[in-house]
Amino acid sequence: MVSMLFFNKVSYSVEFNTDILDSTDKANIDVSRFQNPNFILPGTYFFNIIINSTQLTQSASPIKIIANDNDDSVSDICIDKDYINSLGLKEKYVKELTYWNNGECINFLALKGVSVTPNLPEGTVIINIPQLYLEYMDVNWLPKTLWDEGISGLLLDYNANYQYSDNDSLKNQIASISGYLGANMGAWRLRSEYYGNYQRQESNSQTSTIRNFLFNAIYLYRNIKALDAKLVVGESTTPSQILEPFRFTGLSLFTNDSMLPPRLRGYAPEITGIAKTNSRVVITQLGRVIYDGNVPAGPFKIQSLNSGTRGELHVKIIEQDGSEQQFIVNSSNVPYLTRPGTTRYNVTAGQPIKRDHSVYRGVFFFRGEVSHGLNNNWSLNAASDISQGYQQVSLGFGRFMNQFGALSVNIARSFSQLDHDSPSGNSYSINYSKTFDDYDMDLTFAGYRFTDRKFYTMSQYLDLRNNKFIDNEKERYQISLSKRLGEFNINLNYQLQQYWDRGQTHQYGLNIGKSVNIPYLNLQGGSITLSANRSYYQNKYDDQISLMLSVPFGKQFYTFDTMKYNDTYNSRVSVSTLTEDNDYYNLSASTSYGKDAKKQSTLAGMYDLSTRYASLNSNISISDKGDSSLGMGLNGGVTLTQHGIALHSSSYSSAARLMIDTNNIADVPLNNGSTVTNGIGIGVIPNMTSYYKNSYNVDMSKLPDNIESSNTIYDIALTEGAIGYRKISADKGFKLFATIKMADNSGSPPFGAQVLNEKGREVGIISDNGLVWLTAVQSEERLNINWSNKNQCNTTLPNLDNANQIILICKK
Repeated sequence: MVSMLFFNKVSYSVEFNTDILDSTDKANIDVSRFQNPNFILPGTYFFNIIINSTQLTQSASPIKIIANDNDDSVSDICIDKDYINSLGLKEKYVKELTYWNNGECINFLALKGVSVTPNLPEGTVIINIPQLYLEYMDVNWLPKTLWDEGISGLLLDYNANYQYSDNDSLKNQIASISGYLGANMGAWRLRSEYYGNYQRQESNSQTSTIRNFLFNAIYLYRNIKALDAKLVVGESTTPSQILEPFRFTGLSLFTNDSMLPPRLRGYAPEITGIAKTNSRVVITQLGRVIYDGNVPAGPFKIQSLNSGTRGELHVKIIEQDGSEQQFIVNSSNVPYLTRPGTTRYNVTAGQPIKRDHSVYRGVFFFRGEVSHGLNNNWSLNAASDISQGYQQVSLGFGRFMNQFGALSVNIARSFSQLDHDSPSGNSYSINYSKTFDDYDMDLTFAGYRFTDRKFYTMSQYLDLRNNKFIDNEKERYQISLSKRLGEFNINLNYQLQQYWDRGQTHQYGLNIGKSVNIPYLNLQGGSITLSANRSYYQNKYDDQISLMLSVPFGKQFYTFDTMKYNDTYNSRVSVSTLTEDNDYYNLSASTSYGKDAKKQSTLAGMYDLSTRYASLNSNISISDKGDSSLGMGLNGGVTLTQHGIALHSSSYSSAARLMIDTNNIADVPLNNGSTVTNGIGIGVIPNMTSYYKNSYNVDMSKLPDNIESSNTIYDIALTEGAIGYRKISADKGFKLFATIKMADNSGSPPFGAQVLNEKGREVGIISDNGLVWLTAVQSEERLNINWSNKNQCNTTLPNLDNANQIILICKK
């Protein structure tokens, strides 16, 4: 039996006073269909099923409307028992439900407060269920029974960049492309990360060229709902919050924080810095590029890294003149406190791999990690690496100390077997986090780690085994502090890394910001920011300090900033605009001078264009000394399923995406117009947050005049990497007045009669003397006219090109 819904059989009759209607033929008025809102003609209809604003089905499903045995004025709507596991009901309430229509349809009468409301014009059936009966959910999170695995399909995401610079006698071209290629099959996701780079440098009579293209990783993954876990098979980075990560090929099963309610999830690392010019930022981890993008001149903040990114990140800022800044960021967090009585784990096995993606022959490993919550304040954790010639074990605890913050302590010991030595050593770490409410201050992360000279991680052991030099870490200090002082926001970051066999590296930064509002000048949303950074890397200091004032005037922002980078000074003024279509442009004029730098003035521009198919960015600069640069970028995605194909803006690596099908209706704007359906009625909304409740809808304010659709806001929760699919009812056609007359010359259909198209969508309601306003109708389309709760006659539209008002004959 097809999917069905049950509707409460209680109904209320409504009497209408037709004397208030301004009609010349009051005897010929049919308001019977308005007398009982619960009545729909028996038959099979296509409805979207919505539970508490969340659309349950991928597309409209056939629903049976059944005649009531006791009352002809009402009809019963049925939901098939197969939907029972998709409603999100707690198990004890599922057992209380009964069934009707030979056990095929669910009877909700046992659950007080449940309502089922059909809306025939919009093609929806809305089931409202009190939260009492549902599994845990909050404003952004739905229970697992309502998670959607999506449909099968192929996808390609890309980020392409090109930069050309001409400085004195040095000409430099850099082109890069990166992204993800993948396929979805049910709950399984196949992904391949790719990265290509081309660089050509010409200096005097010498030319050098570098080319490379590689697949960083090929892997298969899926979620395991029953375990709140993620299974990964293939090439990946070991998932761990205690032991150091390394690249491997094999299998990994681990608790996935993204599957937990938002209040229990972790965070994504944040990268900050200051760019002297419009620059390219490349972030690598273990030799793998995990971010490659352009940033404008001035302070920048990158927050789009994957939330699972942990360990040492190498950041490279490539300026327009080819010069580079480099520093290291250690991404970590205070190991989480596990909920009382629950356990989080990570089990990984396979072979470590080298940077060229070949495996270390003969080396197999097993990694296990577990954290258990003893109570609200204490949790214990343990982790271990086991391999031929190498073992490491770590023990620790996490302690929530109420008003004194959160603390974690870990002790690790490693054992290595090398050709002529068997070194072993210990490592000790302590991490602390605290919010000082009385002082409006957050100590986001404070960490210290000390490591013996002969303590080695798995990566270090593998390098030593292959006679490679290693950076043998000795001590690490890390602190991040944020403070609000009146109208000022202050952020301080400090990191120090010391080694046994070479000099130290360190980085610290200070950021002070204040909003600027001048009511009598109608200035709102301005800001002033002071940023200072110092890093010591590869025996070289890099010092930066920047002062920026940004002031809005109308739709434009005017920015004045001055920057000191080592012994070079730069001052700049710029104007920028973010349009209603999310296009962005920036024009700037700057001058620079310094002890070791030539004095020059530069004009520069940046333009970002957001389209329904991709995002484009471009930048250009030219100086009075003849130096120039030109850059451009293109990023977007392609998604292909059995329902169609669409180009769209770019998507993050593991983000879900939602394919909307409007049944061949093009130009339907979705989600504030950020996505628009293409010529075959397909649009893709990228970057849907996995396991979160995401909303989507038709943007009625941008809907073309010749298209009709519902303004309903739908919710959906997609699993990680899913390609969701939903159909939205939309019709495209003519809008015009028509007069409908009966073929037997008996006059016109009664006032209030329905006009339906062959899809069952209401396209008009007849008023006085058969006059009707028709919407979204097609030439030569057949229309059905209903009154007295049944079909009475039908008519066929003529060619509607250039038609304003027509007369139609309705035949029985």
